[in-house]
Amino acid sequence: MKQKLKFKKIYMKLLIPIMSVTILSGNVIAATADSVVDENCVVSLDPVSDSITTKLNTNEKCYASLSEAISAATNGSVQLPLTATTNDITDTVIAANTSGQAVLGILYKRTKYRGSSLIFTGPWYGCKYKNVVYNVGYVGRRFNDKASSMRVYSSCRAVLYEHVNFRGVTLRVPYSKQRLGIMNNEASSVKFGGNL
Repeated sequence: MKQKLKFKKIYMKLLIPIMSVTILSGNVIAATADSVVDENCVVSLDPVSDSITTKLNTNEKCYASLSEAISAATNGSVQLPLTATTNDITDTVIAANTSGQAVLGILYKRTKYRGSSLIFTGPWYGCKYKNVVYNVGYVGRRFNDKASSMRVYSSCRAVLYEHVNFRGVTLRVPYSKQRLGIMNNEASSVKFGGNL
């Protein structure tokens, strides 16, 4: 009986880190939790008055690489190599965008702008006009309570909210942040604006 329990414990220790198993030509290849593929999604926003809450984003589209997502976010105006990293997405690169669509900000699932990303876009003027506000009442299931860092662009500032529809604890993001501190893995809604 002790041998069965010991075997079961060892089996469970081996099984827990495995997320999926693929069999190719008789060989078993296991993917661990560290090899999860990043998703890079783009959401287009329209400016609203500060009192209007936008509904759940239904226009979210995801891409396999960050370079594909940035290309989609800028309507093809910014082309990065497929091997591009977040360090390649500088203010200068984003400013070179001539597509008529501005990148407002990017949420990342990991600190230091790593991991899956959610790119928010808006009209060409971004947050240039101080009375312009973009309300995201819910960041979607992929990013709800999962963001750990954030970059802002196009004269935007952001406010992250703990709960949907701009409730709970807030964190002002007047510039890019490698770590979200108290809002790490807590944000459910966000506002972008030039005067937040």
